[in-house]
Amino acid sequence: REVMAGTTKFYGGLHSSISNIIDASSLTAVDIEDTAGVDYLGVDTTNGTVTMGKYAGDALTGDYNVAIGNQAVRYSTASSNVIGIGTSAGRYSPTDNTFIGRYSGANVSSASYTVAVGTQSAYNYAGGGSDLAALGDGCTYLGSYTDASATSGSLDNETAIGYSAIGKGSNTVVLGNNSVTRSYFSRRIDIWNPTEEDSALGREGS
Repeated sequence: REVMAGTTKFYGGLHSSISNIIDASSLTAVDIEDTAGVDYLGVDTTNGTVTMGKYAGDALTGDYNVAIGNQAVRYSTASSNVIGIGTSAGRYSPTDNTFIGRYSGANVSSASYTVAVGTQSAYNYAGGGSDLAALGDGCTYLGSYTDASATSGSLDNETAIGYSAIGKGSNTVVLGNNSVTRSYFSRRIDIWNPTEEDSALGREGS
């Protein structure tokens, strides 16, 4: 091991328990890396960031981040409050995002308060289009292969739920993909601020 300025670094071949070798209370950071200097695990007790996996959180300097998985949150730098779990999850994530699943939000580089859960959730525009990079704020994608709407560029408050569900733009909610034939709700549905079309069809809240 190597000890420098309050940081303990362990290199390949570590077999014994870390707790038996170091007094963690005296450290500001713990890194485990291979002989080439590639990080595999890091705990920064100063800014509250935890990383685990090859290149996970490799460039992070922000506070209170969690990066678990190969290249998770790899290219984010000053971001804070980011959770990236899964291979390449949230690779470029700005501050205040949660990406869980392999390649979840892997290309998103402009968004905040966004949540994506599932394999390749929030990965493309409109089901396999160009890489999804520019999102606005407050978007939610729940389900594997959930994608943003066909309109490239910034989106705000878009929600897509269900396997391969594709969003419909800012301030919209989508439940299910195009293969869904019926939707069931166990209770009353209220529609607030209905459009003129909704009113004509008698779909106001009841």
